[in-house]
Amino acid sequence: RRERQEREKQEREKQERERRENEERQRRENEQREKQQRENRERQEREKREREEREKQQREKQERERQEREKQQREKQEREKQEREERERKEREEREKQQRCWKEVCEDVKVGEDCKDERKCKTVPKTERVCKEENVRKTRPVRKTRWVTKHREERKTRWVTKYRDEDRCCVTKEREVFDHTIKAHAELQFPAAATLAAGEKETFSANLNEVSGHPQLTVTPRTTLYTYRPQVQQISADNYVVKMDVIPTHNAADLGESSVSNMILESLGNKLRLSFTDKGVVKKAQIDYVIHLLNPSNGTELLALPVQNQKQVNATFDLNLAIPVGQVVLVRLEVRRNGIVINAPVAFTMDRSITVVPDTVYDIRPYMDKTQVGKFSLEGRNTGLVIYFRDLTKDIPQVKSEYQYKLSLGGRVLAKKTFQRSDLTPDTDGKLPLSAARDFGLGEADLRQLSAGKTITIEGNVIRHGSRFPNGEAVIPKTVNLEIE
Repeated sequence: RRERQEREKQEREKQERERRENEERQRRENEQREKQQRENRERQEREKREREEREKQQREKQERERQEREKQQREKQEREKQEREERERKEREEREKQQRCWKEVCEDVKVGEDCKDERKCKTVPKTERVCKEENVRKTRPVRKTRWVTKHREERKTRWVTKYRDEDRCCVTKEREVFDHTIKAHAELQFPAAATLAAGEKETFSANLNEVSGHPQLTVTPRTTLYTYRPQVQQISADNYVVKMDVIPTHNAADLGESSVSNMILESLGNKLRLSFTDKGVVKKAQIDYVIHLLNPSNGTELLALPVQNQKQVNATFDLNLAIPVGQVVLVRLEVRRNGIVINAPVAFTMDRSITVVPDTVYDIRPYMDKTQVGKFSLEGRNTGLVIYFRDLTKDIPQVKSEYQYKLSLGGRVLAKKTFQRSDLTPDTDGKLPLSAARDFGLGEADLRQLSAGKTITIEGNVIRHGSRFPNGEAVIPKTVNLEIE
């Protein structure tokens, strides 16, 4: 024990050291991560500033180039204008010069045989010396210089040596080494009542471990039909007995008279058919019935039928007894429930006075169709408000219909009521009426709010009860919004 305590103490100290080392390592990692993140942010900001500076310089460069191009364009246009004016001026002077430099000269010339004088004139160039000043255009080479700033991107690299503090130490860890093998014999003992039918099976897993030098057996249920609590007993060093105690999964209080419903007695001519729903039929339990048919007037027994090991939730029994349709029969049902899955035996007797009905072969699909119930409408307002709806299915004794409705106005619930179809009387058009004041029991304050223009919400369920429905009943949800006129 002292050695075990010492080992436990050393293990706790080792765990504490590891925890502190993990915390310190985590702290250093967090600091390193934060430092790296900070450097990344600084680098990103620096790159952003450099990028903005480059963009600014690029924009300035483009602006200078644009201005230079505009200046050159203006100078070129100015030179072309001056040259054109100079050319025009020269042409004009040339024309004036030509007009000034010609003169008409006349002389007498002897012509003909008679040598008569004849005056002839002609235009000849006039020669004169004129002194004037002219503008002579001279050219000389000019060298112009302008300063241009050019930019380029350069990536500079520098070597940085970073240091970090690390605490390194040696850690001593233990590991499991399988140095020997242990074997054991285990016997599982089941209760006699926990029987399995043909084809049924259950699986369990058994683990043999060594704890503090002693073998220890663990049995775990995997796929089972019962709920087990294994009790392991060690008979010897390598011999175990495991008692598989069964835990009851059903409460006897839930399997009483309330679990039997929808009892119907149908006439088949020369015999009767009794059907009902028993929700107390559970797996791995023994369900026994004794069915008695009695005369309700004097209590005389007409028939007794024992039924053993009932397995169906929707029970149906053919009785060799002929009773006319419409006659009332007292059905006494004795029920016995036993089994290891029930926490206590169940036994009860229930009496029901049932009217014999004809055997009507009916289709349950219309009763499960939600379009067969509805077509809501409103008439009147305030205290005279009446809600009408239709149930298009046929009203037969084999199917009991129940209407659960809730009235709401503006999100506020006014009333919740449940109605039986047998308690409602249809009008001449086949509509079923429900009065807001009489049937739903609304007070004067709520009735005053049911004025014209308001929208009332009707939501709820239509429940069909019958032996031919799955689990004995079918639920049809309905919701509708109607405006009061």
